Amino acid sequence: MRNVELALVRSNSSLRSEKREEKMRKILVLFILAACAAAAGCKSAPGENEPVIEDRVASQKAIDEADILFSKGKFYKAYQKYEEGLRLYVRNPRREEIVKREIEDIGLKFLDGTIKTGWFGTNLFRSAHPELGVEIVRKVVLRSSKQGYAFLPDAQYKLATYLFKNERYEEAQREFEFLIENFKDSYWTTISEFLLAESFYLQNQGARFDEGTLADAQKHYEKFLEKAAGGVGRTDEKYVTQARARLEAIRNTMAENQYLVGKDYFDHGRYRSAAYVLRRVPTQYPGTTWADKADQLLAKAQKKIDEER
Repeated sequence: MRNVELALVRSNSSLRSEKREEKMRKILVLFILAACAAAAGCKSAPGENEPVIEDRVASQKAIDEADILFSKGKFYKAYQKYEEGLRLYVRNPRREEIVKREIEDIGLKFLDGTIKTGWFGTNLFRSAHPELGVEIVRKVVLRSSKQGYAFLPDAQYKLATYLFKNERYEEAQREFEFLIENFKDSYWTTISEFLLAESFYLQNQGARFDEGTLADAQKHYEKFLEKAAGGVGRTDEKYVTQARARLEAIRNTMAENQYLVGKDYFDHGRYRSAAYVLRRVPTQYPGTTWADKADQLLAKAQKKIDEER
């Protein structure tokens, strides 16, 4: 019995000793990591968004794998691995080079159809997949927009114009707005004002009339004409001519809309409301056909008001 007790005591003592050794090993590892991080210029205690020292190895591994996939023509998988590598170590010294490759050699080539992929990663039924390009360029430019890379405005403009040419006007609107806000000094800012205005304007065709977005179109056509007059960035006389024609069309559309509201009031016998609306048409939209019609109908509404007194 005594021998059993002695064996248990020795066993417990051995376990405590092993736990102490394990704890000391952990402390030593943390000390070494902190020392390495300090030597590399990192904080000794990285915050939530700071890379930890182990991530550099994992990051490099992911990027090496991405380089191999890219060389084999596995472009979308390469993009995913590049993204993984950059997430693992955001201060990677190859960051600008990788971002440029993601955008110019992968994203934009998916967008313009240069890269084609087949079923299940094979060459069978190869076809273009521009939506992958939209996804890649949008995500990478958004994440890198504050880095000051010279190639970002060009990529953003190509993305926005692709959406515009494919009549995806609401998406194009958002991308042109992003370009104007984030790349103010870009060569593309002035023409983007025009295409942003066009994106708003073309959302208002037929049954989709919305006075709010039409007013936004008017605002951006006016901004475009101001910038074009200042000779800033890319512009063209044909766009200036078209912007002026659009502004005139918007004035006529808004005047017509106001006139029809007033006419509706008049037709329902609400002559005072009709007069209130109709007075605004020649004031806000002078020189239009609808201004003249509003004056004529206003005179009839005023006669009805006088008869009611």
